[in-house]
Amino acid sequence: MGHPRQRKKPRPRNQPWDPRDFTASVPIESGIIYTKINGPYTAKDRKLWPVLVHHAWQDDDKLGQQHHIPVSQIVKLFSEHGGDNSPRWLWDSAKRLSETRIEWVNIEHSRKKAVGFSVLLSSAVIEKDEQTGLYTLSYTIPEPLCLLLKDPVQYGRIRTQLLLSLSSKYAVSLYEVLTTVINREKPELALDVEQLRRLLKVPEDKLLKWHHLKQRALDPAIGELNARAAHSGFSVTYEVKKGLKNRVDGVLFRTEKTEALLLEEGALSNRKGSSQLSLFDSQELSAPDEAFLKPLREDAYREWIRKLFPGKDIVALEQEWLAWARTKPDFPPKDIQKAFAGFCHGKRSEKSQKSLA
Repeated sequence: MGHPRQRKKPRPRNQPWDPRDFTASVPIESGIIYTKINGPYTAKDRKLWPVLVHHAWQDDDKLGQQHHIPVSQIVKLFSEHGGDNSPRWLWDSAKRLSETRIEWVNIEHSRKKAVGFSVLLSSAVIEKDEQTGLYTLSYTIPEPLCLLLKDPVQYGRIRTQLLLSLSSKYAVSLYEVLTTVINREKPELALDVEQLRRLLKVPEDKLLKWHHLKQRALDPAIGELNARAAHSGFSVTYEVKKGLKNRVDGVLFRTEKTEALLLEEGALSNRKGSSQLSLFDSQELSAPDEAFLKPLREDAYREWIRKLFPGKDIVALEQEWLAWARTKPDFPPKDIQKAFAGFCHGKRSEKSQKSLA
């Protein structure tokens, strides 16, 4: 008996080293982007780590092994974007990454739900070649993170050069979050004020009043992202949600892809033979998968599913169902719409039971 077919795993696009290539990108599991982070994690560290992941992932099978980069290559890349051009910061940043712990809850991978924690780098060594005088950074990404990175259910596709070019630390955080939103059926994200502070990574004792948070963090981040929409491929607006006594309860972000990105996606779709693929796509389905799932894309049926599961990323739900269904002996089902609806009802029932527990 053959093994169940797995979904196509996301891969980085292009190398991360050309500062003019704003299409180069690396997929980061959305749970990692949204998760709690404890430690001395600076904005520069949040730029360095995706670069290290991007470099390490050029060979998917070796993501969990030790990787090597000339120190001068990293310093040059950050210098191109106006960053620190001294090698010392790289060592300090690598140490901070090794001291920074992330915790995740109910991230799904390999059809399992997991809770866990890990540091961002498990090792880092800088060595000098006595003959050439050149320094090399060798580093390792912990295996638990590698499992999430190599087999995500949902992820944000981080454009490496864009991330490096952002000057506001809050723009860095907001950009990472919005990459997980841009390709949803309804590309919106609602956050209460505390969620917003956490995802922007605002220090607990800073910007405690809404007008300070808005003026010093949110608006500058929105302004910088929209100024770079040509490179990110999307623009963003937000709506303030108010409650009793006109108190601000939260915000609703809305993203919109640029015309250039839509044209680029169309070209990519034509090359791939699929009308659903995109630069931000969180599923990257093969053409046979797209044909198989076509009944689920009918307008009336899709609208019914959206009402059944309001606010859910339907595309990701389809992917989750497809990966699960392939493990069943009766695959493929005779009625794909009925089978998927049953799966959705099961998910809703599971969610209701958890809420009562």
